[in-house]
Amino acid sequence: FLYAEFDVRGRHVPLINLHLHYRSRIHRFWQLDRLITWLTLKQRVRGAYWYMPPVVCGDFNTPRTRADATASLLSHLRHLGEYTLHPQDGHTYPSPWPRRTLDFVFLPPICHRPHDEIVPAMLSDHRPVLVEFALAPSGTIPVAAAARSVGTEIRRAVAI
Repeated sequence: FLYAEFDVRGRHVPLINLHLHYRSRIHRFWQLDRLITWLTLKQRVRGAYWYMPPVVCGDFNTPRTRADATASLLSHLRHLGEYTLHPQDGHTYPSPWPRRTLDFVFLPPICHRPHDEIVPAMLSDHRPVLVEFALAPSGTIPVAAAARSVGTEIRRAVAI
């Protein structure tokens, strides 16, 4: 996984991008265990500087409905708040003729008015997911995060 903190007008916005194993359910859960252990430590060390809990995005290689990595991470993140899962509709895989949704953006509850879009691009075998949202109910600051990794690199994560 890849971790970054963005400075959005003086606010530290943490983002985690990941790419989970495509074949092995056991390996995906092992990867999530490592992420959760790391995130717990990172939150202890850096959490006081964060404006919000982390946005988590990437290629989960499993749909949201299956009892697998996506559902497990969503359940774990509940202790940080009521995360929402994006995209709400549409499919990301395979990119030429998408039939499944395997790529997601997990938004913490401080993210308001989210708008998600699956970008019709074929730079990879998965289509990117773009999510735009506002921070804080008043004096909103637009932030965009995209979930789609190529290997372990972020394709796009933008703070406006």
